[in-house]
Order: sequence, then C-alpha cells, then structure tokens
Amino acid sequence: MFKPKTLLAACMATVALSGAVAAPSALAAKFNKKALDYPHVSGELLVTFKKVKDSSAAMAILERKGATSAEALRIPDFAKDSELGRTMKISIDGNLKKKMKAIAKLKSVAYVEPNFIVYADSIPTDPMFDELWGMNNTGQTGGTADADIDAPEAWDYETGESSVVVGIIDTGIAYDHPDLAANMWTNTGEIAGNGVDDDGNGYIDDVYGINCIDGSGDPYDDNGHGTHVAGTVAAVMDNGEGVVGVAPGVSLMGLKFLSAEGSGSSDDALECLLYSVQMGAALTNNSWGGGFPSRAMKQAIEQAGNRGSLFVAAAGNDGTDNDRSPHYPSSYRSATILAVANSDHTDVLDASSNYGLRSVDIAAPGTGITSTVPYESVAELNTAGMTFAGSPMSYAAFGTASAPMSDGGLCDTTDAAWSGTVVLCERGEITFYDKVINAQSSGAVAVVVYNNEPGMLFGTLGEGNTSDVPAIGMSQADGQELVASYLGTEGEVVNTFDPAGLGYDTYTGTSMASPHVAGAAALLLSYDPSLTPMQLKNILMSTSDKPAAMAGTTVSSGRLNVYNAINSLID
Repeated sequence: MFKPKTLLAACMATVALSGAVAAPSALAAKFNKKALDYPHVSGELLVTFKKVKDSSAAMAILERKGATSAEALRIPDFAKDSELGRTMKISIDGNLKKKMKAIAKLKSVAYVEPNFIVYADSIPTDPMFDELWGMNNTGQTGGTADADIDAPEAWDYETGESSVVVGIIDTGIAYDHPDLAANMWTNTGEIAGNGVDDDGNGYIDDVYGINCIDGSGDPYDDNGHGTHVAGTVAAVMDNGEGVVGVAPGVSLMGLKFLSAEGSGSSDDALECLLYSVQMGAALTNNSWGGGFPSRAMKQAIEQAGNRGSLFVAAAGNDGTDNDRSPHYPSSYRSATILAVANSDHTDVLDASSNYGLRSVDIAAPGTGITSTVPYESVAELNTAGMTFAGSPMSYAAFGTASAPMSDGGLCDTTDAAWSGTVVLCERGEITFYDKVINAQSSGAVAVVVYNNEPGMLFGTLGEGNTSDVPAIGMSQADGQELVASYLGTEGEVVNTFDPAGLGYDTYTGTSMASPHVAGAAALLLSYDPSLTPMQLKNILMSTSDKPAAMAGTTVSSGRLNVYNAINSLID
C-alpha cells in the first residue's frame, strides 16, 4: 500500500521546531550514543518532537541537517495524542551518529533514536497430539511425566471463543494451512480481493491482517516462524489434522513485520501492534527481540496496554540473565508485558533460555515443540546407503552439502583439519551457534550437532544469528555411531524445505514458549472477558507450577499451568 515519503508531508500535523539548540547537559536524555552499536536500518532515524506547530520550519531545519525524506508513523487515532503522534521516520544522508547528535541538539526535539532491527516462543483426536508434550506430558519424549501445562484438564472448562483475537506479530501466518484456516480472524469490514480499502483503516484487502514490510493487507508467512507460533496458540481441535493449540477456539490475526530472513524494524513492529489494538485484538504474541531499547516501541506498548491489550513476549535465547543484559521488548518495564522463558520436558529451563528474577515473569514449554509450518522441512544425513534422521537447527542455512565426515569433538575451537568436511560436534560447553560458527570458520561445508544425552537434539542458533552452511541436530545414539564407524566416509547433510508444502515441524526457543502463555491468556479471556491485562498476568504467574529447578529463575519461579489458571476463576 502507498506510504507517502515526501519530506514531512505524510499526514502529520505541523511540527514545532526552531533553530535553537539544547544545552549539552540536556543531550543525554535525548539520544543514547551507544544505540548505534545495535542492529538498525541504515540511514533512518525515529525523531520525536515536543510540540505540533510549524511544518515549514521543520522541513527547513531537517533538510539542513541532511534529511532527504520523512514520514509520520502509521498509527491509529487513539495514539495520535501520545508522543507517537509527534514521531517521524527520517531518511538522512551522512554519518548517522553525527546526525543523531545534531538533531538531538534542537530544543524542539524530545528524542531521537535509530530505527532498530529486531529478529525473528478433553483429550483431542488430532493425530499428532501425542507429540505435544508441553500440553500433556506422559513421558512420551523421555521427559518427566506431568511437566506440562495441563491443557486437557483446562479444556474440560474452556476451549476458547472466536471473539477473543490474538495478534501474532511475527513473520506472518500461512492462513490457508488446514490446521489454522478455520481460526483465522477475518476483517468483516473488508471485501477480499477488490483492491479497495473498504473499511477506511488505511489498508487495502486486510482480510486476515497486515504486512507492514510492504504496506499491504497480505500477512502470508514466507519464513515459517510465525505459522509455528500461531499453531501453538490456536491450531484447530478435533479436525483430523496434525496438532492442537492451547486455545483451539480463539481467532488469530496475522501481523507481519519480520521478513523471510527473520528480521524487521521497530517502526513496522509498533505499526503491527497498534493495528492489532485498533482492529480488536485482546492480546499479542511477540516471539522476537533485540538488544537495545526503543523509546518509540515502548510508547506503543504503553498505548496498547492502556487500551487493554496484553503483550506476551519471548525472553530470548542467549542463555543469559535479562536482569543484567536486557532483551527487548520483553525487558521493558511495563505492567502489561508478560515475559516468558523456555522450559524443557524435565521441568528445568532450557540451557539456551534467558532468565531473570526481576525481568522474566514465567516459564513455559519451548524445547522440541511441534506445530504448524507453511512448508515441509527435511533434516537428515545420508551416508553409506543409510539415512540418519535429524532435526532442523533453527536459523541455520538451508541447503544440501556433501563431504567426508570429521570428528569435531565439542567444537569449542577452530581446527584447519575440518576444512572441506562435514563436522560432527557433540553438544556441551558452548552454544550451538558457537559450535556451528567454529566449524564454519574452519572451512566446514556442513555441521551436525548430536546430543550428549539420550534422544534427539532440537537446537537453535538463537534469534538474530545465522550460518552460511547447513546445520542440523541429531540424537546421541546416531551421532556416536557416525563418530565410531563413519569418519572419513562421504556424508550428505540435508536441511531443506518445500515452500509450496503445508506441514508441521519441531522448533526450540523462547519463541515457542511464549505462544503457550499467549494461548493460556486467550483461554482465560474466553472464560471471563472482563479480565484486565494485569489480572491476566497475575493469574498466570500466581497459579503456575513451581518446579524446584526453577526457583529464582523468574519472578514467579514457575512454569505455566493453564488448568490451575482456569480453575482459579471457577473457584
């Protein structure tokens, strides 16, 4: 959809500016010089002005500072009286750090920041339900029985109402997936495919949501991450297809701002959030993040919260303490943010999960989670006429590579001997990402990371990370067999997908944990629509199970239990 980019002409009221500059002591509150150390859109700034007054003065001054274009943020009417209504996205030439400082010196400017880039959390008859250990853990994956959210018990009381809409702010949703299509939110004010903005909300044909990357009304998923998240929230129950969501009767709104590569910008993220509120979503799931705070994004979250929208957010996959090294948006201080860590099938935090006694609220299942995807992936190693099954390593490069296999041990260093080989790495000591990058830097053509305990390894390189070579996970038994018997033998690593397919896949991360909590919140709202975001947050945290291993890792020291939460309303 058309986004006007003429300098300062984009449907923004006039902005008061003067040539006067702020005193040096005031600059620290107006921009952070460390902000540019974090990923951001090249040549773009978000500038918030103090008043709305004189557009001609604004144009003249910003042009003198090197601005080439500017546009108002696309926000609904309810947010226009906030500082977001005085914020513009500026395209600017020259050294961005110097330009930030120069603009911040203007007395009429309240704040300036980069446009940050963030990266892509009754027993049903669905045939893959037995794989969903997070819903109902019987020990079927080698874990601890009942280390789950007790979903079947909760479904005896509530399965979700279609009037409760959950916004999935992510890579989009494959809205034609047979396990999701019936639960897609539809904009009744829009006539599909007529090329007209029928409801006058600024988006053409936004039937299932929006795509803020290209400004269109088509949020179709070209990555898979958002569709996986959506399935955990609300895949359809008892339809003879694959899986089931935590709240299988609620509606899903597609809000695409992350690209096919899994990255997106702050302005597009906040546009998705405010659209979701404008169009009636009760809460959003946010399985994405980055390392530096955006004032504009924080303002959007506050505006959404003020209108009753709960913001459920993944805590991040760095294995670090968010109290010391914050992860945004989950680490913003807000009563309406619910930050979620990743627990595994033995009721301990996954080693890759971020945590925080003051900044992460609750844990939920997020390791080895099976859900919907818009394609069918293949992860395997072929050698000597045999196929060894693997699992996709989230965020690793797709592709196929063949070479003799070598033993990398723990892959905790680089080794020139690995050049031109498929490197077999054992899990342990360092992150999956570091192992893959060590092997890649040594010249490996592909990497297999096998478990150091019984069972398949489901791994992730972490949000914001990627590799140039294919990488997959593998079970301990198969990895040990390859090391013992097949070193030097040609091995073919396959990590591919069929973008035309409709299927299911298994992912790991706080991105998979967060939608369990979003689904639980939607279930509570279906039972009692009067609940506020703060009430939802308090109920989910206070009714969580308290595994001993999670003591002190989050505010609640708990793992989600949706049955306990529903039962607290019944009592």
